[in-house]
Amino acid sequence: MKRRISAVLTILASVALATSAGATLIENNTNLSAEWTRMPARVAATDSVDTILYNPAGTIRLGEGTWIMAGNQIFPKEYSHTKDGVTHKTTTLTTVVPDFFVLKNGTRWSGFTGFGVIGGGGSLEYDNGIIASSAKALGKSTGELLTGTALPEEVMSVWMGVYAGGAYAVSDTFSLSLTGRMVYGVNTYEIDGGDLLDYEKSGTGFAPIIGLNYTPTPSLNIGFRHEFRTKVEWEVDTIDGAAAPALTPALGEKGATSRKDFPAMTALGVSWKATQDLTLATDVSYAWHDDINWEGGEEGLDNGVELAFAGEYAIKPTFKVSAGYSYANAGVDTEDYSTALSKNAYHGLSTGFMVEPMRDLRVNVGLTKLFYEKDTDSHGITYEKDLWIIGTSVQYKFQ
Repeated sequence: MKRRISAVLTILASVALATSAGATLIENNTNLSAEWTRMPARVAATDSVDTILYNPAGTIRLGEGTWIMAGNQIFPKEYSHTKDGVTHKTTTLTTVVPDFFVLKNGTRWSGFTGFGVIGGGGSLEYDNGIIASSAKALGKSTGELLTGTALPEEVMSVWMGVYAGGAYAVSDTFSLSLTGRMVYGVNTYEIDGGDLLDYEKSGTGFAPIIGLNYTPTPSLNIGFRHEFRTKVEWEVDTIDGAAAPALTPALGEKGATSRKDFPAMTALGVSWKATQDLTLATDVSYAWHDDINWEGGEEGLDNGVELAFAGEYAIKPTFKVSAGYSYANAGVDTEDYSTALSKNAYHGLSTGFMVEPMRDLRVNVGLTKLFYEKDTDSHGITYEKDLWIIGTSVQYKFQ
């Protein structure tokens, strides 16, 4: 039992760096909408309600009116780690990653509210267990590895963001925005079906988001936003199971608090209308891990980055097709990977379409495939990931 307790501690220490089941970076999602899944460069977008998420200062350029948007993403996936010819994998399907927003525009102002999944989303279940591997995460310097220790585990993680804000057009070409976002996070761990450990914690925090949009010419648009770091205090909601008494000093008793922030992010994008029918766009998104407080878990992290390029072609005004490429590096060294969820760099390919079946009604369908780089750490554990993102959304403008 003592060895199993040590394995549980090692597993939980390792997943501290990677508890977001679907995040494109360590914690921050960039796949915030169905529009992203078909055209991943969205930071300079001004054509959809999802600009609330990517380019809030650009919401004004949609014109006067009131819109609603509802969307969802599905994650078919296979994550695995292999050592000595034995593979531990999860294929848990995530089917509900929702978002919903309302936007109201006047002549020179906009106001908006809504919610979406800003980090993680979904769960991972390893039926044949995971290898307890991260001695470094426990602060050990010996490189000790609990070889052969594999415990069935289920991990669930999600960060929800609730938004309220608005934008103002300073001039015909320049607008500013201010958004308040409340963050709510939940992490759960079940080991041996909860018999050995059933653990859940949740946390909340609040931080502002600022943005600007500049349109120097009718064919060129520049978008910028900065999401400030969100200070999040977590509280243990549940700690049960046979191992709970022994683990309580390390994990905290029910009601105990700890700190794990949601990182700041800066994003810059450019959109160019190359012809009447063709739009090209590019983005860079940068997640700041320098100033987060994870009670030591952030040590050794680099900042994360995602680059994206995309194009959209209007076959006709009511039907547009799009495609794009993205690359992301979360900023985690291979030696710090969690066997429950590694953070391999990836190359992504996206495609999809937008159709307006009737006036003021718009439907987006997108598909993104993330091609993760295969990594092997110094213990001989090989990490592989395979992920699809399927996005759909419906947007309606009220007359």
